[in-house]
Amino acid sequence: MRCEYDHCVYFRVLVDDSYIFLALYVDYMLVVAKSKQEIVTLKSLLSSEFDMKDLGATKKIIRIEIHQNRGVDEESKYMSKVPYANAIRCLMYLMVCTRLDISHVVSVVSRYMADPSKEQWNAVKWIFRYLTGTRDFGILFYQRASTEVVGYVDSDHVGDLDSRKSMTGYVFRFAGGPICWNSTLQDAVALSTTEAKYMVMTEAGKEVVCLSGLYHKIREWVSSGDISLLKILTSENASDMLTKPIPTDKFKHCLDLIGVCSL
Repeated sequence: MRCEYDHCVYFRVLVDDSYIFLALYVDYMLVVAKSKQEIVTLKSLLSSEFDMKDLGATKKIIRIEIHQNRGVDEESKYMSKVPYANAIRCLMYLMVCTRLDISHVVSVVSRYMADPSKEQWNAVKWIFRYLTGTRDFGILFYQRASTEVVGYVDSDHVGDLDSRKSMTGYVFRFAGGPICWNSTLQDAVALSTTEAKYMVMTEAGKEVVCLSGLYHKIREWVSSGDISLLKILTSENASDMLTKPIPTDKFKHCLDLIGVCSL
């Protein structure tokens, strides 16, 4: 049966209610089905009618490389014995208390708690290795530092390629050290960089309300002078480390900006 929405795609419903698809592109053909036997049957039927060459399992088509993971069952068995969720909970506890430097990476690996893979588990182990090497890191407050609350806000448009959502990142500093921070995916898909930044400003504005006890809209905050919005260089924005992976030198510089250092 030809697909109504793409005339180069054909499909048929099988006995077990699964589907077999046949896609055509010039003189190339791609067959996809849950049952390997159904694929073999279809290829035999087509070969009896047309002059065809079977190229075997698909590796590349129209410049798209295809990699098939045939070790899924083994990986699932391995991951069933891995305490992934417990490890994430431990990391979240550290992240919320004092280790804002792992906020972004913990936000990423926590998305896969339902069905983690070896790749995600390796990433978690690298976080623990990093923590082992920086176990003396902490938050440093200065007695004579300014009591003005300073906030850094940033967003990464379409930071998550799976959901197409952007990342929100902000950190507020008081007396030289960070007092609150956040690194998370935005609730809705932003259609532009401007929209993503406005959404992160809204979230950061809510945090300002909690910190100051005031309630204003963002525009009113700015016009009344309660909040000063200053555009700063990306290299001097401490919240940049909460929205995306960054080079080691910049990561250390961001920690210096908010007073996270070896005690």
